[in-house]
Amino acid sequence: VIVIDDTSRIAYINQAFEYYTSVDSKEYTGKPASTLSIWPDLSKLAGLKSSSTIHGEVVMSFEGREPAYFDVRVSTVRWKSQRLGRVFILEDISERRRAEKSAFGAHEESIFSNDNIPVICILRAQDEKIIEVNRSFILELGYERKDVVGQSLLNIGIWDVHQRGEFFKILRSEGFEKNQPLSFVNLNREKL
Repeated sequence: VIVIDDTSRIAYINQAFEYYTSVDSKEYTGKPASTLSIWPDLSKLAGLKSSSTIHGEVVMSFEGREPAYFDVRVSTVRWKSQRLGRVFILEDISERRRAEKSAFGAHEESIFSNDNIPVICILRAQDEKIIEVNRSFILELGYERKDVVGQSLLNIGIWDVHQRGEFFKILRSEGFEKNQPLSFVNLNREKL
């Protein structure tokens, strides 16, 4: 969590941020937000016009270490009608990004446009929700992307409870699952 006041100075950084910077979080208090190495990316999100929470993703690079990927939510802090600043809530999603790269390799971009590959969907292990599907998924199963992203396969009725249990048992223990043959039910309720 990072709180920036209305003068673009750091009002608060929680101790979890120390892990990424190796600097005591109290050292940042009162300094310009621009002293944060991640600030150029955060400021782009903060500059977006929105009446609600802004959502995005940023990457923080480190010398001699792998980059860290963050899911970021930015909200304006107000008291009465006065804007006091912004709060940035960062969730480290590096492990998820590494698992995706491991599962799909260097061909990650082409995975979602190639018609000659099997049905593929990327699931979030934490809540079992679909975060992406490929073209074959849409063509073979008959679902629209907008109808499945953010949903679980079980809720949609694409697979049964037993199959789901076995799959997530492996996914949670290994961190990823690839080339797992599964049988799905399409939009017309036909088993594939």
